[in-house]
Amino acid sequence: MYKVMKKKGKIVEAYRLGYNSKVLDDLEKNNKLLNLNDGRYEVFSQEAVNSESGHGQIAKRGDWIRLDSLGFPYPCTNEWFEKNLLHKEGDNYEQIPKSLKAWDYTQDMCKEIEFLIKEKGALDTFLYSKAPLLYVL
Repeated sequence: MYKVMKKKGKIVEAYRLGYNSKVLDDLEKNNKLLNLNDGRYEVFSQEAVNSESGHGQIAKRGDWIRLDSLGFPYPCTNEWFEKNLLHKEGDNYEQIPKSLKAWDYTQDMCKEIEFLIKEKGALDTFLYSKAPLLYVL
């Protein structure tokens, strides 16, 4: 395994729950965000909307909602948000680049890759083809 790092973080659009925002109002109108009126919110990400349970994730006032490219909200705690995102301007935040473990076929097998092969069958094709791909864990 070796370490890799992105040169630049991804820019995301984010909004803080419990604070006035037209975007949060629109999410409520489109049934992607439900104010439970007790300081909590039910957040309906794309996975929640398509789930059998029909329930969203619970977030609380002061937590953040990040929007994906399709406009679906994803909640995160304020603590996580402050550790992982930097304010750029307006409602745009940059994900702080972090060092990640990486592996390719030129390296010895490690326990993480062994698990993916044995338990998930995820890398069989990669190992046989020796494609110049990099797996980031």
